[in-house]
Amino acid sequence: MHRAISAHTYIQNVCAKIETLIKSTLKSYDSPMAPSDHPELDDTSLLGPEDHGIYRMLIGSAQWVISLGRLDIMYATSVLSRYCNAPRHGHLYR
Repeated sequence: MHRAISAHTYIQNVCAKIETLIKSTLKSYDSPMAPSDHPELDDTSLLGPEDHGIYRMLIGSAQWVISLGRLDIMYATSVLSRYCNAPRHGHLYR
């Protein structure tokens, strides 16, 4: 039997972990980032220490998914990773 390398299992596991952390079901989108989205204009409040850790984990997980071949999320991940030092609630929501 021939097996292809896939990020499918990792993505399923990390999505389940994220849903547990945020106590919500993740939504499915057609595009990783809406063309009209401007995270640089976000003026929501800064995240607290616990949510800041969750944000960093989300960015790290997305970077790993990119390494596994999901290049379609590279731009959105790169843009949002800029805010790892001081993410806001709007960045976490994205």
